[in-house]
Amino acid sequence: MRTDATQPGQLADLTHCDKEPIHIPGRIQAHGVLLVLREPALTLVQVSENVADFLGISVGALLGQPLRSFLREDQLAPLLECLHGHGLTEPVRRDLVLRTPTGERLFDAILHRHGGALILELEPFSRQDDAAALVAPYQQAREALARLKAATSLDELYRIAASAVRRLTGFDRVLIYQFDPEGNGEIVAEERDASLDAFLGLHYPASDIPRQARQLYLRNWLRLIPDAHRPTAALVPALHPDTRQPLDLSVSILRAVSPVHIEYLNNLGLRASMSISLIRANQLWGLISCGNHQGPKHVPHDLRVACELVGQVLSLRISLLEEAEFARERMRLRWLTDRLTEQMAVAVDFRDGLLRHQPNLGELFESSGAALCFGGECSRLGRTPSEDELWALARWLDANVRLPVFHTHALSRLFPAAERYKDMASGLLAIRVSRHQSHYVLWFRPEIIQTVTWGGDPRKPVEFGPDGPRLHPRKSFARWKELVQDQSRPWLAQELEAAHELRRAIMDADLKRQVLHEQEARAEAEEARRLLASLTEAIPQMVWSTDPLGNPDFYNSLWFEKTGCSLDAARGQGWAQVLHPEDRQRTLHAWLEATRTVRDFDIEHRFRMVDGSYRWQLSRALPVRGPDGQVTRWFGTSTDIDDQKRAEEERSRAILAREEILAMVSHDLKNPLGVILLSTALMRRSKLEGEQGEQLRGHLEKVQRAAERMNSLIRDILDLARIEAGHFFIEPVPHPPFALMDEAIELLLPLAAQKGLRLERYGWSEPLGPVSCDRERILQVFSNLLGNAIKFTPAGGEVLVSAEPGEGSVRFSVKDTGPGIPPEQLPHLFDRYWQARDKARMGSGLGLFISRGIIAAHGGHIWVDSTVGVGSTFSFTLPLESAHDRPLGTSQPG
Repeated sequence: MRTDATQPGQLADLTHCDKEPIHIPGRIQAHGVLLVLREPALTLVQVSENVADFLGISVGALLGQPLRSFLREDQLAPLLECLHGHGLTEPVRRDLVLRTPTGERLFDAILHRHGGALILELEPFSRQDDAAALVAPYQQAREALARLKAATSLDELYRIAASAVRRLTGFDRVLIYQFDPEGNGEIVAEERDASLDAFLGLHYPASDIPRQARQLYLRNWLRLIPDAHRPTAALVPALHPDTRQPLDLSVSILRAVSPVHIEYLNNLGLRASMSISLIRANQLWGLISCGNHQGPKHVPHDLRVACELVGQVLSLRISLLEEAEFARERMRLRWLTDRLTEQMAVAVDFRDGLLRHQPNLGELFESSGAALCFGGECSRLGRTPSEDELWALARWLDANVRLPVFHTHALSRLFPAAERYKDMASGLLAIRVSRHQSHYVLWFRPEIIQTVTWGGDPRKPVEFGPDGPRLHPRKSFARWKELVQDQSRPWLAQELEAAHELRRAIMDADLKRQVLHEQEARAEAEEARRLLASLTEAIPQMVWSTDPLGNPDFYNSLWFEKTGCSLDAARGQGWAQVLHPEDRQRTLHAWLEATRTVRDFDIEHRFRMVDGSYRWQLSRALPVRGPDGQVTRWFGTSTDIDDQKRAEEERSRAILAREEILAMVSHDLKNPLGVILLSTALMRRSKLEGEQGEQLRGHLEKVQRAAERMNSLIRDILDLARIEAGHFFIEPVPHPPFALMDEAIELLLPLAAQKGLRLERYGWSEPLGPVSCDRERILQVFSNLLGNAIKFTPAGGEVLVSAEPGEGSVRFSVKDTGPGIPPEQLPHLFDRYWQARDKARMGSGLGLFISRGIIAAHGGHIWVDSTVGVGSTFSFTLPLESAHDRPLGTSQPG
């Protein structure tokens, strides 16, 4: 039953009850006398205050006196015999005849040691002279024991025991009271007076019997309260003189009753009670609870012994019958577990042995369904939550449960998401079959809705009285019904045992599967290595492979021929010895990073050859993954690129030399060209008259055009050199797109008008954000594209310029109505020095190549769409300022 703060069985704040020191009450029940003796002189150091009522001797007269001062030697002898012959950790009884104010009287003397004290309890009794009356209880007890031993079911056992104890004692009511795992009790058998209400089947909350009271029930098989109304007797002195502590009365038969318990008995209407413990496997299984409503009820010691014997035999028989049922169920589960184990052993995949044969997982336990979540898959049998819900449950188990076998009969209380499927999975039994992965076997039990009848409202186990914060036991025991939901039938101990056994079998089967797979993998790897070795001998590269951690385990023969390094010498990081000292640290760092992040390895470095020289190599490696996605090894090659590297170095030196020459040539040519242009301009402004003057003006114009063309050619050649050398720099700043187009149109408009063409901006008119560009270079691109469009468009045609937004960029277009470009020429249009063969050579063939370089340096792209007979559209993109805010840039087309 639940014991949370709002459900039946709650404990409220019962720490007052649980902490009440009921084992040291400092008082005894007054139907007997208690004496505390100091050994070895047996001096009385504590006595109960009622001693004079029984012995006629005052407390003061007894304290400090030896026991023999009021006990005859013939009565003392049996006690001394007990002291020498027994440890007295358990009480020992002897008959004593003592002088009392009314004459000699017979007492039960019970002697025991506890907490360093020797305690003697005296309880008066009367021996019956009628032999038949004396023998009758023992005969009844013997008959009851025989019937208990012959009982074949638990219910029969309970009825026989309750009936026997009532006949022996004469109590008004005798109950068999069984505890559940949470401490709540249920009445499973009852013998009562016909005038009393029936309690059979009622439940009582755990709070009715505090924790420390349960501990004392384990220590003492029988507890008698003859008269709950009789005042108790205090111990004098209150503290033991030697220990200065209250006397521990845990084993005392006269120990006074807790005031809370006395109040509880009064609320129940009981005058006397007796409890006999039922103990199974050293745990308190339940009680034989006796109650008397009519008046006091004293049970003599001999009868208590008989009742205690009934309780012990009942405990034994409960254990035997439960163990027999346990054994039968265990055998059934063992048989099923063995079958499942055999099926796993012969199956290719152990999961098939659990799921695809008879019996299967779902038949092992009484359940609504079962599931096996393993290797990223969930296989389900019967009624279970969905696969997504199963994986959510597995994640919860991973995070919250560390036990190899976990079970609950109220899953939704622990995992609230299970509320959605409580009709099929209120109960869960889970086996974790991997310590590192979410591998589980799961069984589910459906919700069982039942009505539990309590003997009183269990939500009110205590009440606050008028005397302040002290708790009082409940007063009402009227029947109170609770609807129990969100629970399944609990999992039995033998089922948990079978789950552990199956877990071991599954883990063994999985281990065998892994070993077999590893053996197969090793065989396959060995075969792969042999195949790899044979294949790599034909490859003109050094080939190598490593284990998943990056440790080399294979090289082809070319490696050994080139480097002279053996496989043994190259193991671990030994291969690094062939690297050039300047490249070693860089290479090791790159390799470790690649294996750590599982990324492709790609690096250029120098290897020492067998002749001592160093040659450049391009080393590349890729991770090879298995079916589960895990890296199984690395495969790599090292390609000799020394000749290419040297050629690149020569090319770089040649480009640098060409750049220097071009710079000098440019300087040496631009200066005289500048003089020529200035001179021709001045001469053209002079007064040149007559036919000879006109001829001279014509010659001057030709000289000027030639000089301007040569100046443009020098600029193109310098741009080409910078692009090829990777030294093409731009200085991007924000510019409005429409302003750039308008400026370019304005520059080329006279040329278009001279040819009778319409040149204007069209299309998108909404504002566009500024583009990040080098204005002069973009105007150079526009000039090239517009110049070509004007040149190739027939008179009367049109050239249109537009801009429209793109994703983080602006797309510019120059559209003409020229003859178009044949498809076979389009792939070569942006190549250096390329010109259409059917066109007259009117330029260097570098304009579009340089334009592509300028746009690439801006991070953009240039292309052309053309249809023969319709026209061409050249387009390029420039990044918006917010999307491409870069410093000085350089780029190389390609």
